[in-house]
Amino acid sequence: MSNEFPSPPEEVKRLSHELELLRSDLQAALSKLGQMDKRLRVAFPGLPKQKKSRATGGNLPATTKSREDLLATFDELVALKREQRDSDFETRVRSLPPEDAIALAIELGAGKGKKTTPRAAQEGIRGRVHETILLNQTRQVADPPDKPTPQ
Repeated sequence: MSNEFPSPPEEVKRLSHELELLRSDLQAALSKLGQMDKRLRVAFPGLPKQKKSRATGGNLPATTKSREDLLATFDELVALKREQRDSDFETRVRSLPPEDAIALAIELGAGKGKKTTPRAAQEGIRGRVHETILLNQTRQVADPPDKPTPQ
C-alpha cells in the first residue's frame, strides 16, 4: 500500500520551505518597488508623496471632547449599567459619535489608537464598564463599611 499523503513532519518541512520562498519573493518585490520609487522621485522631484490610507478609523475627525467630558460620559454609562437600565445603556453606547467612542476607548485603555474601529471601541467601552462594576462589587465585599478595621 503506497502512501499518497506526506507524513506530518514532511508536510511541515514542505510548508516551511514554501513560506521561505514566498518571503524572499516578497522581499525582492518590495526592494524592486523601492528602487522604482527612488528613480521616479529623482526624475520628478515635485511629485507628491503617496499617503497610506487606512480602512479603519483613520478617516474619522478627531473628537472635540476633553478628557473630563469623555470620563463623564463613562461615568454616565457605568451609572446606567449599575442601575440595570440595559436598554438605555446600549442606546447610549450606540449613540456615541464614532470619533468620541474611539477617543473614550483609547482613554480607557481599550483602544489601539488609529487602528481602533467604532465597533471595537464600543466593545471595549462595554468591557471597561463591566470591569468597573465588578471591581466596585469586589471592593464592597472585601471592605465592608460596617466592620471597624483592627489597629
